[in-house]
Amino acid sequence: MVASELAVLVTKVRKRLASTVVDSFTLNRVMRMVIIEFKGAFGYEGMARKLFYWGYESGHEFLMRMERDVTRFSLNERSLRFLARMAWYLFAGNDPMVEVRRERAEGGEWMVIRVRDPKNPAALGIEMGHKVSFYEAGAYEGASNTFALLKGGDYRVVARETRCLARGDECCELLVVYLPRGVPFKAVEDRYPEAFAEIPADYSEELFRRFFA
Repeated sequence: MVASELAVLVTKVRKRLASTVVDSFTLNRVMRMVIIEFKGAFGYEGMARKLFYWGYESGHEFLMRMERDVTRFSLNERSLRFLARMAWYLFAGNDPMVEVRRERAEGGEWMVIRVRDPKNPAALGIEMGHKVSFYEAGAYEGASNTFALLKGGDYRVVARETRCLARGDECCELLVVYLPRGVPFKAVEDRYPEAFAEIPADYSEELFRRFFA
């Protein structure tokens, strides 16, 4: 979809939520504070899970509020690329690089999305030596599972950050995988083990049951 269509949908979201695209400077300062405070209070692993849960809940609630607008999209590569781009632009303020491809794997064909931002405001200037964009990964997972269920429930979705500016990588990158129904999230962990070092796949199973059982 072209840039004008992105602008139209973003405008609808703004009106529906009475909001604007995020201010990147403010987001950077808020996330820096949250990450430092959460890490101090809960340790790195606890911080990761809390941010992921917070994002998952936010992503789910956002999709439910936008149900009428997003369910007109088909669950295919073109729509997934557009929606992934729109979500990042709306909540990070940047227009990311988005790649969608199909992979043959356990259970049949997976749809694999990678969202990349070399200037992600949620991690820019944060030097942790570790990944920190767990909120974003959780938001994509919660929103994507909600979208998949609204479109018939033929897929379940798992998302993780695979690269991060805060770790010294050249960009932040999210891996978002649409799995055929019945394939366990653990299958994605087995295929991409490095993505699950901080939050294992069983946490995604737990959240899916909690929100969608």
